[in-house]
Amino acid sequence: MSIVLTILLALVMFSMGCNVELHKFLGHLKRPWGIFVGFLCQFGIMPLTGFILSVAFGILPVQAVVVLIMGCCPGGTASNILAYWVDGDMDL
Repeated sequence: MSIVLTILLALVMFSMGCNVELHKFLGHLKRPWGIFVGFLCQFGIMPLTGFILSVAFGILPVQAVVVLIMGCCPGGTASNILAYWVDGDMDL
């Protein structure tokens, strides 16, 4: 079962990558503001939020490190599927 799910997940991610259009991708490289905003949110705002929540709830230091690491982790496959369903910018 685990092997089948892994293969299906890889197939879904591959099909999302096939949806990328080269001219839109190059357009993002010419105007990289979306990339910068995403980078700032992923590695600035989300870990800061994790830190604030760790301090607010007074959790153990080891648990706080885990919360900070999880704050830097991307959303994964579910965010790609939701962006695809609502006609989001898959190239970005």
